[in-house]
Amino acid sequence: MGRVSFSKRLAILTVCFFSRAAFAGSGEIVLIHTGDIHGHLVPRPNVRSDTANGMEGGLARIATVIKQIRAANPGKTIYFNTGDTLQGSAEAMFTRGQALIDVMNLIKPDFDEPGNWDYLYGTQRWLETFAGTNNTPSLLSTKSVAANLYYACPGISKPLCPATVSSTTGVSDRPALGVNPKVPDLPNYIVFPWVDPDTPYRKLAGKRPLPPYRVAIVNGVKVGILGMTTQRGIRSIGPLVTKGFVYTDGNMELPYYIHRLRSVEHVDIIVMISELELARTVRLTQRFPGVDFVLNADMHERTIQPIVVKSGTVLVEEGQDGTMLGEISIKVSKNHKVPGDGKLAWKWTPHIITDDIKEDPVVASKIAVVRAPFLTGTFVTGQQVTIGGNTSTLLRPVDTVVGYTAVPLHRSNFTDSKTDNPGVIEGTSHDLIADAMRWAAGSDFATLRGFRYGTQVKPGPITMEDIYHFLPVGARVAKVYPVYGGNLKDQIENSSRGTFDTTPWIWTGGWMFGYSNVSFDLDIYAPYGSRGSNIKIGGIAIDPNDHGKYQAPHAPSKPYSVAGYWFTDDPDTINNCGSCSTSADTPANQDNKSLPLPKGNITVVRDEKGDALDVTEIVVRYLKTLPNMTANPGGHRINLLKPLPLPLFNNPEIQP
Repeated sequence: MGRVSFSKRLAILTVCFFSRAAFAGSGEIVLIHTGDIHGHLVPRPNVRSDTANGMEGGLARIATVIKQIRAANPGKTIYFNTGDTLQGSAEAMFTRGQALIDVMNLIKPDFDEPGNWDYLYGTQRWLETFAGTNNTPSLLSTKSVAANLYYACPGISKPLCPATVSSTTGVSDRPALGVNPKVPDLPNYIVFPWVDPDTPYRKLAGKRPLPPYRVAIVNGVKVGILGMTTQRGIRSIGPLVTKGFVYTDGNMELPYYIHRLRSVEHVDIIVMISELELARTVRLTQRFPGVDFVLNADMHERTIQPIVVKSGTVLVEEGQDGTMLGEISIKVSKNHKVPGDGKLAWKWTPHIITDDIKEDPVVASKIAVVRAPFLTGTFVTGQQVTIGGNTSTLLRPVDTVVGYTAVPLHRSNFTDSKTDNPGVIEGTSHDLIADAMRWAAGSDFATLRGFRYGTQVKPGPITMEDIYHFLPVGARVAKVYPVYGGNLKDQIENSSRGTFDTTPWIWTGGWMFGYSNVSFDLDIYAPYGSRGSNIKIGGIAIDPNDHGKYQAPHAPSKPYSVAGYWFTDDPDTINNCGSCSTSADTPANQDNKSLPLPKGNITVVRDEKGDALDVTEIVVRYLKTLPNMTANPGGHRINLLKPLPLPLFNNPEIQP
């Protein structure tokens, strides 16, 4: 009842805000949108059910389509790039995004919204790329915006991190940043804390690295561009990659800036560029009406049909890897005030980037230049990058064939997949990687966060380029012992909650964990704590209540070993997973040959020289052990007991 009353009050307040605005502009504009390029410079296959049986993507082809749209609409276009751009390939990883920056600067996006993986190379590199530093322009030649990104507060300290920020929606442009954030509808759930006593940006505490919005006048139409970056940062790498930054969920910022853009800036339309999960953005725009268009990224959905919510807001998302581009032609009539008022006409055109599109020669030439150090014949040895404290070296050209696959490798199936599991549940690429990790660590089982980025590989050769598309994060692999059945059960429950909970505010990013030598039944409709059942390791049922504390006369606890990602900056855990952390009172391992081993029973996988192996090299070595070097990972490790929900809108879905 309280929420209904709040919604009514907000609606009345919103109408009052808009009615006082001086709306006068009219005209035609065209929005161009790309999203979640994930380091893909060149085309890749599409092996999913929506395939056109050819190669898709390629930034030189995207450049051609953008140039055509701009030429057909002189002085009327705005090009937006959103989501993860600088991560997802060897070229991106070993240049800390510079290879993508050089190419994108030729395509010339007008505005950009950074994605969560764009923070991979640390906050200083992020600032250099998107904000600029010390009066030096940003490396990416565009205008970036983010209303929900702040420098962390060392604590509640006036005036930068005021304890007296109003909690009334629409009154403050940010929440109080010196406290732990709360999740709507879940008062006892705490996300990452916002206070950082050791923040490297103490003097900037509580401020924004980027402006929350910008205003552009295009063909006589005054456009407000509001930015929302990720709400969660990069969980799988650990806390140091984004140290000094905090992210909010947009619930305070959105209504405040809708009012400001409409009633103070007097814009004619509001375009929000967002890296929030699509379901989260839908909820936000329904709760706080007033945004005309949302150009979203993060979930990798393809909105062949745009989503139109009851408030009138139109939302689109362009898949991943540069395989789709969106075009919205808009005609704004005078005195347009709110979405759905009949004074805004629009037409949506999705462009799938296929073989039929010719490459732009200038962009194609630049791509060839930035890729040259990574290819046979022009390969540059000794290329290195440090991520999460792990220093990785590129050992061979990325066009080197390192194995083969008998099945398509990917994790992108729609929720209605009738053969392999939906991507949100499982994927052959993650199955292969988890198997390689377990093999290298000699563990009882392996777990792998369900990251959404990657690529698609058709049956046949696997190249080093493919491996880096799946594993562009510099991870090492380590084995933890002991863990118990209860730890695995907890991880399955936490993973399912972070993927399927009906409250998207607590989604943790990514999908269900990937597993090797583990099988279980999954009921996503069951309450938290009861979703995973019939859990087995090596075909033998585990005790889901065993947390290693059984005492006589009870049968003794059953210990297992588990393999996962390991980073030097987050040494006491694998996968940045609380259920996989080591015990502080376990004797320390004193082998410090290459990377320092942490306290506890963690064993890092090392090569013959004692150096920690990058996970990419582990996959290469594992492929060599397979018959004919050919992968054929067994799927259906997770048995989905009930079909996933039907799509809410008129598109196939990856994430329900």
